[in-house]
Amino acid sequence: MDEVRAQLAAGDRDGAVATFLKVAGTPEEMIEGMKQAPVWGWFTALAHTLPYDLTIVGRNARPRDSLTRIAVPTLVIGGGASDEALQSGARAAAEAIPGARHETLEGQDHGVLQYPETLRDLLTGFLK
Repeated sequence: MDEVRAQLAAGDRDGAVATFLKVAGTPEEMIEGMKQAPVWGWFTALAHTLPYDLTIVGRNARPRDSLTRIAVPTLVIGGGASDEALQSGARAAAEAIPGARHETLEGQDHGVLQYPETLRDLLTGFLK
């Protein structure tokens, strides 16, 4: 999305993240709440990676079509306490990526990255 790229080029990391989340379907009130939470700093710190996400999905592309072209070992992680739409998306991504492995972290939601110790063993084992 050109708007996200332009915001990043202008140094507007907050705007780029907010725009990306809006396009992804995140309700405005949820975005405003995220801005007040510690996670927002994490989002903006990674804002420079948003063009990669946009490249994978592509303009008007079906994400599943892009996922089928991934040819590297892939671990898709979902949170067992996440909304069913997110859990379903994780399962669908793992099914679309050839040879992908899917894991569910029971008791965790979409914010699991706030608790890196939860991911340590899973990621260490996968990356060995």
